[in-house]
Amino acid sequence: MIEYLSAQEVAEKLNMSLRNIRRHIKTGKLRSHKIGKLRRISIQDFTLFAEGRKRRQENQKIIDEMAAADWAKAVKWMNENMDKIPTQPWYRQSSPPVLSIGSR
Repeated sequence: MIEYLSAQEVAEKLNMSLRNIRRHIKTGKLRSHKIGKLRRISIQDFTLFAEGRKRRQENQKIIDEMAAADWAKAVKWMNENMDKIPTQPWYRQSSPPVLSIGSR
């Protein structure tokens, strides 16, 4: 027999609000079954949703780390090239500045 969880139980297990769980059910990200007048989530559907959520969080952590590394590179470049950056706005200089940031 298939075991089911209520939306409240899923919210508690994932440390999410009941409103977010219901929103995920409504958008189809979290599959649910209507049993009588109640909505229930099977253990299998809960597991799939939780694993996908965990993967997304891990991916976001990697993206954040990459962004921090790029930010550090940008700050380093600015510190090394501050003398090349004009102090007056380009429209007050005799010719527009030419900055070479580099290629990717």
